[in-house]
Amino acid sequence: MVDREGLEMKEAGGVCFIAEDFAARQDIGAREQQQDFYAFYIPEEEGEEVRELAVVVGDGMGGYAGGMEASQAAVQGFVESFAHDFEGRSLGHALREALEAANRSVAQLIATSPERFGEAGTTLVAAAVSKKLLYWVSVGDSPLLLWRRGKLRRLNADHSMRSVFAEKVQAKEMLAADAETHPERNALLAALVGETIAEVDLQDRGFPLEGGDVLFFATDGVLTLSLREMEAVVSEKVGATAAEMAVALLEAVKGKALPRQDNTTVAVVLV
Repeated sequence: MVDREGLEMKEAGGVCFIAEDFAARQDIGAREQQQDFYAFYIPEEEGEEVRELAVVVGDGMGGYAGGMEASQAAVQGFVESFAHDFEGRSLGHALREALEAANRSVAQLIATSPERFGEAGTTLVAAAVSKKLLYWVSVGDSPLLLWRRGKLRRLNADHSMRSVFAEKVQAKEMLAADAETHPERNALLAALVGETIAEVDLQDRGFPLEGGDVLFFATDGVLTLSLREMEAVVSEKVGATAAEMAVALLEAVKGKALPRQDNTTVAVVLV
């Protein structure tokens, strides 16, 4: 199921999820169009308890030339493939196959109108969450963040020049101030554009989770905030609902009042 509002109608129906709570919220920023798209997927199982939850977030690129359509096509293609391959497959395998399906969906979109969608593409971060393990796949710069025992850290790779500059800073080949303001810091090294995917971050062995962990899946609009700034926001919302945490991060982003603020989507899962 693909639904911008998540699966709140199922929550209201009394289904018991493996996660304590989950939700996603979006802000359009200073843009004229929302080009992010997200979905939650819960495999059909007998009984009331659901043991896995899948989350996928896409951030469209290409400006008005199909960014919105690309992210939607990729997320829908991902969910449809994951739902089909989930039964009897390892979660890591299902995620990888779903990523390829998402990329094919973008290729199909471009093929419908090369003149309109020729430069379209999207980043994507997705995961399968169980009570004890997290599996993820990502392409691009959309972050997957883990809150654990008062600390926030990024789990997935950053396929953008931001990561390249960070390595240069660490090697003392570049000043931190220059890295933070470099005009190409947001340039992508990989994205779903319907062709061979340049870089993929796949966690297919299962990352151990603990009770009380909070997972954040976001588009790069949230990177208007530093990791420490996000950590401070989350620290103040300990004990809040997933929706309240997502809104708090969006409000902090809006508080920066950047004149060219990108779309921002934040999906939150409480373990």
